[in-house]
Amino acid sequence: MSGAAARVSDATDNWVDTRAPLWSRPYLRLSRLDRPIGSWLLLMPCWWSAALAAGMAHDLKRLPLMLVLFLIGAFVMRGAGCTWNDITDRDLDAQVERTRSRPIPAGQVSVPRIDMAVDCGLVVNPDRVRAQMEGAAIMAISNTLYSNISAKQGHIEQGNFDDYQVARTDITPDTRVYLIDSNAPPAGVGEPGVPPTAPAICNAIYAATGKRIRALPIDPQLLRG
Repeated sequence: MSGAAARVSDATDNWVDTRAPLWSRPYLRLSRLDRPIGSWLLLMPCWWSAALAAGMAHDLKRLPLMLVLFLIGAFVMRGAGCTWNDITDRDLDAQVERTRSRPIPAGQVSVPRIDMAVDCGLVVNPDRVRAQMEGAAIMAISNTLYSNISAKQGHIEQGNFDDYQVARTDITPDTRVYLIDSNAPPAGVGEPGVPPTAPAICNAIYAATGKRIRALPIDPQLLRG
């Protein structure tokens, strides 16, 4: 499996793998919400101390609020710490089998912006052409980075859009379309935005990492290290 659906080797078959939306899984894994034992280790002493202090002061009115604040703080603190750890250790993690599948060393790709230049002859409806190119960019990103289909024991594992990822609003890029002035007769704009987008993404990866991509969708495993 590739992209956000790819599991972390040292934490599998948990609620993040089975129930969390695909788009959220890298962030949940990055903050270790797929294995919250560290957050509980931070939280339990805080809860115990707050309960003891409230009991000693004979004031239980603010205890529920303190428990909620400690709960939020424990998970936020651990998530931030684990994220920073993965950022600083990403090169080392990429060389260790147990950690190389974590979101940062696994090399999951994002596309922040796409620029598309279109020469389709005389443009009759500029807004319609731009809308077509923007839709083509989303379709091409889905084909390039996601849309992976896997089989297990003779059956396709994906059944619907809850486990078959396509580019959604939160991961679609800032798309800028440039229309070239032309006196040529009007031509179609049905699909010309889709085919060149995947090579453009792969060339951007090559420019950034020196690694050539030869198959789609892009396997994050190829971008490690």
